[in-house]
This record gives sequence, C-alpha cells and structure tokens, in this order.
Amino acid sequence: MARLEPVHILEMDRATNRMEVVRINPTRTFAHLGDTGVATYTWQNGHWFGQGGQEIPVEQVPLDYRETMRAHPVVIAEQGPSVVWTCEFCGHSMNRSEKDDHLIGHVRDTLAKAGTPPSPPELPKVEERPKARPAA
Repeated sequence: MARLEPVHILEMDRATNRMEVVRINPTRTFAHLGDTGVATYTWQNGHWFGQGGQEIPVEQVPLDYRETMRAHPVVIAEQGPSVVWTCEFCGHSMNRSEKDDHLIGHVRDTLAKAGTPPSPPELPKVEERPKARPAA
C-alpha cells in the first residue's frame, strides 16, 4: 500500500550544512465541496489519497479529477538545486551564489561605455605592392 509522502524530500548537505532537495514527489490536490462538507483528493506518484493521507481506490475519485490528471499530468520543471549558473552574456560558468555580483559587473561595464563612440574595427593589414617602374 502506498503512503502519502512530503512533496519535497530534503537531506542535509554535509559540505554546506544546508538542507537540499534530493527528490520531488509529483503531487496535486483537489478539494470537493459536498453535502457533508469538504473532501480532498490528492494524487501523488500515480496513487490517490483521501482525508488523512489514506490511499483510496481510483473508483472513489470523481471522474473530472481523474480526467484532469490524465489531460494535465504533473511535470517537475527542475530536479534538485541548481548550483552552477552560466551567464548568457559572456558564457562564464560560476556558482549560483555569485550570479548577482557578476550581473552587476555587466551593468557597470555597460554604463561606463554609454556615451562613448565605439572603436572602429581593425582592418586586416594588406601588403604593399611594388610600385610600377616608369616606362622607358
């Protein structure tokens, strides 16, 4: 029998002493207002759960909730922490914590160059041809 788990499973990163996401359990909850009150239906990892996190048979879940899950499945956009970040302007890769200072550097460089004419491109050097001799 499946059991309802937390959406984010965290573990301690020994290097940084921070809690890091190691697994994400795809989860979606529906609330249903009936004659006797509110009922919740939770879908997680292919199983349906009712009140209190107890697994329930699929037949007990209203049809529109099952069809919604079939039409719009839960998608996890990102797995775990994104530690490495790559600058879209210069292509430099760095730790995500350095991103803000790096982008501020780009802004300062741009502001410093504002109002100054761009330097002309360097043209390739062409060898001089020997001069023609005067006709005799």
